[in-house]
Amino acid sequence: MSKDKSFDAIKAIKLENDKSAGNLVDVMPIKVQEADIDLSFLDNLSVEHPRLLVQSKDLAAFRENLKKDPSYCKFDAFMANSTNKFLDTAPYAEPQPYPEETVGKASLWRPYWRQMYVSCQEAFNATRNLSIAGIVLEDEAIIAKAKAWTLQLASYDPEGVTSRGYNDEAAFRVIAAMAWGYDWLHAYFTEAERETIKQALVVRLEEIMHHLQVTVDLLANPLNSHGVRSISSAVIPTCIALYNEYPKAREYIEYGIEYYAKHYPPWGGQDGAWAEGPDYWNTQMAFLGESFDLLKSYTSINMFNKEFYKNTGDFPLYCMPVHSKRASFCDQSSIGDFPWPKTGL
Repeated sequence: MSKDKSFDAIKAIKLENDKSAGNLVDVMPIKVQEADIDLSFLDNLSVEHPRLLVQSKDLAAFRENLKKDPSYCKFDAFMANSTNKFLDTAPYAEPQPYPEETVGKASLWRPYWRQMYVSCQEAFNATRNLSIAGIVLEDEAIIAKAKAWTLQLASYDPEGVTSRGYNDEAAFRVIAAMAWGYDWLHAYFTEAERETIKQALVVRLEEIMHHLQVTVDLLANPLNSHGVRSISSAVIPTCIALYNEYPKAREYIEYGIEYYAKHYPPWGGQDGAWAEGPDYWNTQMAFLGESFDLLKSYTSINMFNKEFYKNTGDFPLYCMPVHSKRASFCDQSSIGDFPWPKTGL
């Protein structure tokens, strides 16, 4: 099998899996609490950078507070535990395709799939953390390293092995990493560098949105797990970074807000329970919480305004008691381990 055929085969398998659930809403008694949101706030958003988490208008005050107290907002822990380890790490080369002999055999290619997205998660951590550290500390050396990571990720083929159609877990992390770099380092890129990163972001964003709007039609078929997570992990941060710079960024933020306000969560009601199992809950809540925080920081809108969010913290207490192993139904990625610290967070 040629490499091209191998590549196409993986994409075909991935597409089939993405569409396999069909529309279960027609046969399930799903009733989602809807939230009314006035979108007029989108007319008056800041065009300054950064916008992700810390706003440009608040940056000077953040720096002053940090000078008075190195532990302000646990910034010292952020540097020591999550950032310094990347100071001497070279940006990763683009991942290689899965070996041809694994195509069509999930048990064979799954380790390569997992290693690829884990590497992309590390690249995300490096890009985001170095970008924030460099700008907050006004450290030119750290800024240079963060730029190198961002530009390296922009050099990855957006239609290649880190595309949504090949490895969506990798794709979500690559686009989000570039969004953080583009936003925080905006003033430090040349015009040509900004355009390179922007075009990579746009191609990747459009692939994800085509999947959501056309391939699975998420608003009509809201049970597509990876589609849902692509909004929180990829679409929201990317569109915040590109707001007022890419015409469709507003449209796609509106799409994400509509989904979360009117169609989410299709797996649980006001009691906060969750029908997909604890590890899907774990992963989804981690991405969701961060995206809602990013929206609130940039727009002041509070998306945590449903009864589900008040009660969903009880769900893992019932399904993953703190001293339990294999205590739950459905998915168990932790296979015999105790519940992860991320569940507690």
